[in-house]
Amino acid sequence: MQLLIIGLLLVGLMFLLCTLRETTRICRRTALPQWRFLWAFVALFILGYLGCIGYFLIMPFNSFYLVFALIMFLGGVFACLITGLSRTSLDKISQSAEQAYFHAHHDSLTGLKNRKAFIDDTNKLIDENGAFVLLLIDLNQFKQINDGLGHYFGDKVLSIIADRLSAQLKPGCMLYRMGGDEFTLVWRDELEKTPFSLEQLIDAIHVSLAPSILVEDHSFTIGASIGISCFPHCSQTLEQLLQRADIAMYHSKRQHLPYAIFNEALEQGVKQRLEIAAKIKQALKNDEFELYFQPLVCMKSQTIEGAELLIRWPQPDGTFIGPDIFIPIAEQTDMIGDITTWVLGRCLRDQTWLAERGFKGILHFNLSAKDLHQPKLVEQLSQAIAQYPEMVAQHLILEVTESDMMTDVEQVTLHMNHLAKLGFTFSIDDFGTGYSSLSLLRKLPVSQLKIDRSFVQNMLNNHADRSIVESVIYLAKALGFSVVAEGVETLEASQQLMQLGCDFQQGYYFSPAVPKAAFWDYCQAYKHQVNASSA
Repeated sequence: MQLLIIGLLLVGLMFLLCTLRETTRICRRTALPQWRFLWAFVALFILGYLGCIGYFLIMPFNSFYLVFALIMFLGGVFACLITGLSRTSLDKISQSAEQAYFHAHHDSLTGLKNRKAFIDDTNKLIDENGAFVLLLIDLNQFKQINDGLGHYFGDKVLSIIADRLSAQLKPGCMLYRMGGDEFTLVWRDELEKTPFSLEQLIDAIHVSLAPSILVEDHSFTIGASIGISCFPHCSQTLEQLLQRADIAMYHSKRQHLPYAIFNEALEQGVKQRLEIAAKIKQALKNDEFELYFQPLVCMKSQTIEGAELLIRWPQPDGTFIGPDIFIPIAEQTDMIGDITTWVLGRCLRDQTWLAERGFKGILHFNLSAKDLHQPKLVEQLSQAIAQYPEMVAQHLILEVTESDMMTDVEQVTLHMNHLAKLGFTFSIDDFGTGYSSLSLLRKLPVSQLKIDRSFVQNMLNNHADRSIVESVIYLAKALGFSVVAEGVETLEASQQLMQLGCDFQQGYYFSPAVPKAAFWDYCQAYKHQVNASSA
């Protein structure tokens, strides 16, 4: 029996030693003082067990000793089990904390670090006062894909792009997804080495995005606009760093550049755009804008079929602020709706003026992407028609760019169909530069395609552009649409378009955009010219 007592105590001691080992591991992982007290108690218990073993070795057997040894054995087992369970729980808590930290600092779609991680990491770099470069990468054409085909395709494209960008990382680089279609790349390098190496890094980014992205049966081509700012050379805080990279990125996007590095001139450009935004509001109030007309010539009848309405903003010094400058600013500042209202009102008055002189053509009225998403658009146009009884909807063709049409397709389709019920028809402007699907074209109230001027102007010297022009004309005929070629500047281009079967032409070869009086004079002169040549 004495051996049984000793055996129970030895086994209990082994369990206590295991408990001490687990407690030691826990103490190394946590700073809680309770675990250190527990470690000390376990160590004391081990000494107590050793003392009991020595005592029972020299003492004669007693039944009470057996009960005591059994209790000591069970105590060791209990301590080991509790400590083991505690460590398992701590492991799970630690894993959960690590997972929570990972998810809080990583993007769930791409697996890249997210905006929070970017802020934390970049602030650490700034605190360390180390030099680094920030690249803000914004994807081009992504919004059309996401809005036109849905988030499923958009997410697939983003995942592929994230993998491609990650594959181009150089030592010292860290890639983050900021949200949407924006990524940032932080590169720690000696700034004096940067200009040459930076070019290589940017080239690698663009090369990685160049191949088409295949998602199921769809093929996409995605580009990128990159804005760059440097710490500490041009930015002293994280907010300033991001703001200036953003300024450079938008400059890259507007100018169609592969990248742009922030400089003071770009910041001055932002200030100028803010000044223009303030002037737009005043110009609307003071009726400073003017409406110009660019003729559309029917090739079959050799008559003026109508005109595209183009807004102009004359300045006191005789110059003009171009629509390519103030229209994007108006869209960004939510003033485009006010400009559309002004153009519509002036259009109806000018059309009445022209109709009184015998003009029976159709006016082409441009709608922006934001116009197409305004619920009041349908009401606005219906009220305008009611205000001018002599002006019927058939006298207006609403022009929508292909890329604008693909932003929120459901909403755009709804508004276009409502307007179609009022008698309006639509022309798809800049056709060939977006991602519209043929099935969508068949469903929408579209009657005309306008070939983008970039294809028309290069068709004489570029076989690919000529093939695109020819294909668009063929497609339009197959769908029962008419075709307008924009940007016709030479007799040779006009003749070739006629041979391809283009219905209408528009461009400097015929006339630039001119005020209404000059447009009416041109209509009269063109009519006399045609009559004289046919006589």
